[in-house]
Amino acid sequence: MATEKILNGYYLYRPAAWISASDEDASGFLQSQFSNDLSGLRVGEVKYGLWLDQKGKVHGDSFILRSDEEEHFLMSYATNEASLLEKLNRFIVADDVELEGLADQHWGILLLGDGLKFVKNFELGNDGSAILSIENETVYCFPGRRCQQPSMELICRSEALPILETSVVDSCPGIYALSEATVEGLRVYSGFPKVPIDIGPTELPQEGGLEKDGVSFNKGCYLGQEVMSRLQSMGQVRRSLRVVVSDQVLEFGAPIYCENKKVGVVKSSISENGRTAGLALISNSTFEGSALCVGEPGSGTLLNLVPS
Repeated sequence: MATEKILNGYYLYRPAAWISASDEDASGFLQSQFSNDLSGLRVGEVKYGLWLDQKGKVHGDSFILRSDEEEHFLMSYATNEASLLEKLNRFIVADDVELEGLADQHWGILLLGDGLKFVKNFELGNDGSAILSIENETVYCFPGRRCQQPSMELICRSEALPILETSVVDSCPGIYALSEATVEGLRVYSGFPKVPIDIGPTELPQEGGLEKDGVSFNKGCYLGQEVMSRLQSMGQVRRSLRVVVSDQVLEFGAPIYCENKKVGVVKSSISENGRTAGLALISNSTFEGSALCVGEPGSGTLLNLVPS
């Protein structure tokens, strides 16, 4: 399957959310809502995290980029901008915070493989992020979270996209544009959840492995913090997001059975050349080699777990 290979190229996309959070209380407000610790975030640095509810369920994710002392940008691959704005605005009471959705005014470029040569021309921070200036246009640069393969994300104003794309192509001879299907296949086969599609309002971060990089267990109070602390100290989840493969197309939301017992549900998937790779939320009691089927117990589409 082509999506298992190391990719060399770049992919143009519009982020689902690019939100400006500004004014003097912006830092404190975001810290009180975000699952990760922003207290030490310096200008030019980026932190990935989640937007949880009181039960610890996942309603969205984002990278938070600090652009100056009183402004941050929230970027998400798949969390809807309007939904995220609505969620955050509900919790602004006396805070001096201004939120503005700007996704329709920005574009992103994902860099993979030889495309990473582009960022070697710049001085990056300790976390791999930076605020770049390319022909007087501001470009936000930070490590991506789409796959196991190293990647970088570049975000710029829509008007600056032709300049940035030309600069990337000129810096990386032989680089080629990647399709959405190719990038999505790489994500799925790598086991990286798309939030809130694969891990969403009915799931906990731990079910998708998102707590490893997206949750702080040391910071103070934030929405969902009590549940996160309790899971960390006392419990474990019963389901995990796993990579599965099949010779048939997999339908989102289809039930998965093992010996006539429902053990999971299909999440996102992608098909290529008669083979389908997908993500599925499956009971931790299910092991590699288990006889799994999708659709109907004992007679549905056969499914195989990919070794972790």
